[in-house]
Amino acid sequence: MKLSKKIIVIFTLFLSISPLFSTPEVNAQQNNVVPYGTITGPGGTTTLEIMSSNTVYWYAKPSFSGPYTFQGTVTVTYKNNRTNTFWISEAANSKSVSGIIELPAAAKKAVLSGVAIGTNGLAIAVPNADAYNY
Repeated sequence: MKLSKKIIVIFTLFLSISPLFSTPEVNAQQNNVVPYGTITGPGGTTTLEIMSSNTVYWYAKPSFSGPYTFQGTVTVTYKNNRTNTFWISEAANSKSVSGIIELPAAAKKAVLSGVAIGTNGLAIAVPNADAYNY
């Protein structure tokens, strides 16, 4: 099986089990959903935060060490219910990758998903992270 087919299979499998790892955090005092989420699963750790209504911060660290490229998406639902997907790709030498996305409108939900591809061709799907700002 070619590498690209293996990546697609791994990514598809990840998407089917990712809801098991994705849970928004809740503020018990106000019963509001907090606008950030950090999820750790077998593939690594991801963090997603709606820093202001128009800025999203994302972070990913796979479970393996060594150089890799993280490729994924941040899908944003705006307060007007319009949706936009931002493609991200960052290379790293066994450290985490992160970035900031400036949005054209106020966000109410963001979802980070992706896969880390090592220099040896090993692809690890990192868990989805969700953030809400209702």
